[in-house]
Amino acid sequence: MAAPNSERWRQIEQIFHAALAVDPGQRPALIRTACQGDEEFQREVESLLSAAEMPALVDRSLWQGGATDRLSDGSQFGCYRIEGFIGEGGMGGVYRAQDLNLGREVAFKVLAGAVARDPGSLRRLARTI
Repeated sequence: MAAPNSERWRQIEQIFHAALAVDPGQRPALIRTACQGDEEFQREVESLLSAAEMPALVDRSLWQGGATDRLSDGSQFGCYRIEGFIGEGGMGGVYRAQDLNLGREVAFKVLAGAVARDPGSLRRLARTI
């Protein structure tokens, strides 16, 4: 698939932001109407929405800090910049972060190494998202 030109990208962004602003149950109809039957255009918008709804997950074992160390505010992992610590539970720590690509706040979860390597734990986590 070719990269969208700037006008097409502007249209994709407009529809994406409009879809984020409505109830998730209303999104499919809004997207279908806005994309006017252009399936590739619709896939682009749906792909952005799918990515926007995914939380950021990091395996703590890939991070050099100790098991009880916290990520520093301002640390960056890919397109995510850590803004603050929220809390910690059995699966790992949760931080408030900024998605620099989408320009919005996200929950950024750092998984405990044992959780990140256990398929059952990952399935349970995926069901809660």
